[in-house]
Amino acid sequence: MIVSPYAPVAHRIEELGIRISTGRVHTSTSRVGELDATLARGRSHQAYHVAHGDRVALSDITRVTGKSDAPLLVWSIVIPPRTAEAYRRMGVQYADAAGNAWLEFGDVLIDIRGRRPVEEMHPRPLDKRSTNLFSAGRSKVIFALLTWPHLWEASKRELAHVAGVSVGLAHDSITLLEQSGYGKYSRMSRNHGLLDPWAAAYATALAPQITLGSYRGDFGAVVTTRESGEVLVSGESAAKDLIRPTTLTLYVEQPDPRLPVANRWRADGEPTIFVRRRFWHAPDERQDHPPGLGLRDAPWTIVYADLVSNDDPRLQNVAREWRDRHADPS
Repeated sequence: MIVSPYAPVAHRIEELGIRISTGRVHTSTSRVGELDATLARGRSHQAYHVAHGDRVALSDITRVTGKSDAPLLVWSIVIPPRTAEAYRRMGVQYADAAGNAWLEFGDVLIDIRGRRPVEEMHPRPLDKRSTNLFSAGRSKVIFALLTWPHLWEASKRELAHVAGVSVGLAHDSITLLEQSGYGKYSRMSRNHGLLDPWAAAYATALAPQITLGSYRGDFGAVVTTRESGEVLVSGESAAKDLIRPTTLTLYVEQPDPRLPVANRWRADGEPTIFVRRRFWHAPDERQDHPPGLGLRDAPWTIVYADLVSNDDPRLQNVAREWRDRHADPS
């Protein structure tokens, strides 16, 4: 049994018939602690590098990733559903004190969702407005910095214009990035350290706010309209050289109800076509891609986020290949 503030999490895991043995406790200067632990059930066992804390944010994951060859496991008093979904997309297993858990090793597969936390376990609510690095608004700023890295050196006004946010939010986002260890010269901003958690959070943070409609129908030859302006293709339909697409994701400048009519898309049934509002203004648009009608690919970062957001298992390898093709490894 673990004697620590996170004993309730360990207790929940043990209730599932899983034995826990702990090893080295790592020195940590952050609010997130680290230790080695082995989970076992029957003949199956797995060594983990555990990150534990009252709240383990996606930005914290980057700090501890790569410190051990063992897979990462998060123990937290509270893991909100959106954070849990982002963990899954990153392949990070987790458990919380409410009993939610995703554990997978050997012949063990535990997937528990939807349990609400006990109130007394976290009497002081967190101020998500100040702590959520990957909120919808800040995700726009991070997207701009990932797509056009020179914006780290630009004025906050230019960054805000490209990201489609206020100057105040652009300044706030840069400040929080630097406080979280993601400054422009930080190692954590390179080697996918900022890209991966941003992409994992995209499906639940920003994408729902900019989705205009979902449809089903044929998307072999998309007909654009003057009102919708330039249409950008994303997701697997932008990676046709890597996979045969079964869905289509589009970004439009302006909502146009005639777009689905012109393409004979239907709003009933299982959707395969997703239309979203383009929120950004590319800094190089005038020189390289003057606005107009027709189709072209969305920025590679948005394509990557849409690939990661898709629950189709076949797309996970495609997403990694797409990332490795386009991301600067330096």
